[in-house]
Amino acid sequence: QGTYAKWFEEAYRDLATEYKKTGLDILPAEEVHNGYFSKDNKGQFRDTEGRSKMDEDTYNLIMKDKEKLLDPKNPLKFIFSHSALREGWDNPNVFQICTLNVPVSTLKKRQEIGRGLRLPVNKDGDRVFNNDINNLVVVANESYHDFVAALQSEFEEEGVVFGRLPVEAFRELKIGEPGEERPLSPEETEELWGHLQKNGWIESDGRITESFTKAVETHTFDVPEQARPLTRQIIDIIDRHKIENHITKYQPRKCKVREEVLMDPEFEKFWNAISQKTIYAVNYTTEELIHDAAAAIKKMEKIEPLKITTRIADLSFETSGIKSAEVMISNEEFSTKRTHVPDILLYIQSRVELTRHTIFQILKRSGRLDDFTRNPQAFMDASVKCIQDELHRIIIEGIQYERLNEIAYEMSRFRTQDHEKEFINDRIVKVKHSLYEYIAYDSITEKKFAEGLDALEDIKCFIKFPAWFKVPTPV
Repeated sequence: QGTYAKWFEEAYRDLATEYKKTGLDILPAEEVHNGYFSKDNKGQFRDTEGRSKMDEDTYNLIMKDKEKLLDPKNPLKFIFSHSALREGWDNPNVFQICTLNVPVSTLKKRQEIGRGLRLPVNKDGDRVFNNDINNLVVVANESYHDFVAALQSEFEEEGVVFGRLPVEAFRELKIGEPGEERPLSPEETEELWGHLQKNGWIESDGRITESFTKAVETHTFDVPEQARPLTRQIIDIIDRHKIENHITKYQPRKCKVREEVLMDPEFEKFWNAISQKTIYAVNYTTEELIHDAAAAIKKMEKIEPLKITTRIADLSFETSGIKSAEVMISNEEFSTKRTHVPDILLYIQSRVELTRHTIFQILKRSGRLDDFTRNPQAFMDASVKCIQDELHRIIIEGIQYERLNEIAYEMSRFRTQDHEKEFINDRIVKVKHSLYEYIAYDSITEKKFAEGLDALEDIKCFIKFPAWFKVPTPV
């Protein structure tokens, strides 16, 4: 047995003693790890032994038998290799990558860690969309700052930008009185962007600065007057685009459940009141949906006809590169007699899952079908958005929940599944009145909410629901 294998088994056994206290079944150390070392051009394994039948079985399991390796009954969880990540290894359930050597290859970082950036699959082979699970830990042979900068640069070389705030990020915002909301105009969006840049909260390329976080924490962050009702939403949008949401330094903090809270009769009473599993039904009429969706389409903004934009510019070739100066720009409306238009009923039906008859009635009553011939694609997309918005609103207003008798989330799961939590980044807030010493937050708004609750004297205990606590919802 090699040195790495011995070290691994020693460390594994030390950690296993801690987890045994939770009642979990711990697999034997010698069964959970194995290694693959590739073949040379003579067909021999590049292993210290290299010729045994065991080496060939290991190669087949790791490199070929993906289904067997993904089987929860298979004890193999840790793989040592010098080349699997570079040979198109097809396994989606990679959660940690640790490089033990100093890489000298020109292989890009994004190709290597891409093995761990795939969405994992469950025992049924379905992709899992859960941010509490989908975390890849990379142990890199360089400083965190250098690693993040290099990785971000490599992604941007291929046109994938993250960790920056794009101007179009604010397009989702709507302003105005209820029922009369409208999206921010391009001019308002540009004014907002300029305001953020002027105050040093973002850079010219959209990078978010530390000044933004400090301004929010000290309550000095502000926005132009017309956008002030949207301040909280703007803060959350900016916060979502921070690089720390994609790559963060691995600084795990462990904390165990507070037994004094878990044993408190008041907490048990509270948990029993909310832990019941439920089903839901939605109560609304088709006529109501048709009426409201038609009204929304009738009030939507004017559909502009197709335009052809012509730009003429002077190009000059200099030692620093090519420079351009715009000379002329012209816009021409484009219209033609259409002999064929898209199937609007099929297009909308595929996106909102309503019957063709219902969609037809919505469009007919809207009185806006003339816009369809003017610019079919723009009209269809705008109509889909209106119908989806009204459908969601009606569903939310008409939803009714019913308890499932004697089916509940057991409080004992806090002692087994969530006996000890590990927080892997610094997006946590320390609290006194919760099940754990820390609560993870997804946005600055959520952080401030947790801090506010913890500061209230009449709050005895509050929790953030664990990932396994789910409430079914239609939207």
